Amino acid sequence: MPDEIPKDILSPLLYLESTSSTNDAILSHFYSPHCAVYTYRQLQGRGNYGKKWQTPPDDALAYSFGLLYSYVPDSQFMEMLNFYTAIVVSDFLENHLSVPVQIKWPNDIIINQKKVGGILLETAKEKQAGDKILVFGIGINVNQDRNLLISQATSIKEITGTELNKKEFTDKFHLYFSKHIVSIPDSVTVLSLLEKKLFAKNKWMSFSTSSESFQGKILGISPEGSLIIEKNDLLSNTKKIQLFSRNSLKMHY
Repeated sequence: MPDEIPKDILSPLLYLESTSSTNDAILSHFYSPHCAVYTYRQLQGRGNYGKKWQTPPDDALAYSFGLLYSYVPDSQFMEMLNFYTAIVVSDFLENHLSVPVQIKWPNDIIINQKKVGGILLETAKEKQAGDKILVFGIGINVNQDRNLLISQATSIKEITGTELNKKEFTDKFHLYFSKHIVSIPDSVTVLSLLEKKLFAKNKWMSFSTSSESFQGKILGISPEGSLIIEKNDLLSNTKKIQLFSRNSLKMHY
């Protein structure tokens, strides 16, 4: 059984003027049982599948929350934690901005059909006591102007038309995230919450894998966290249901 996460401990938040990656920096600044670091100047950020997370200096939040791994239910629960992290981030933004926020499977944060944030969960050993920790890496586009964003991305400034006070926004986000991420629901609840926020559900979209491109309709999420898609089989002119794991599929939108 995992240890019970202390819920009455205020999680420390450390500001870094700049860093290569907050997911790496927290390994040197970890304070048990959980804490967070953040910066607006992340020089070598990374995303899922080895992609780079590149943002102009001073306009985006790079935030990493560290939690002792002994609090994680089990390794099989990691995918649910990934989903739940996206749910917590999307709930905060929805409450803060009063706009609908969706989750593009597995964990991109979407507003107005465009990506406003991303998530990267990693495990590593912190450098002081050598304890294994789970790192929740989160990037949010805060004050970027349209000309600094790629076509499929957006920022809070673009959505609201107002430049935010980044420190005030970060403090509110940290209080919300650190409170909710230590109250992890069961897998059934996580999947139910995710389904309600699932981007492009029941819509025909373009997808590709390493071997094919196809049109498909997202039907939902399997109990194991795979994406359930109804595919058009052009050869047989039939439709079939197929499950896809997180590293096997790309959605084009």
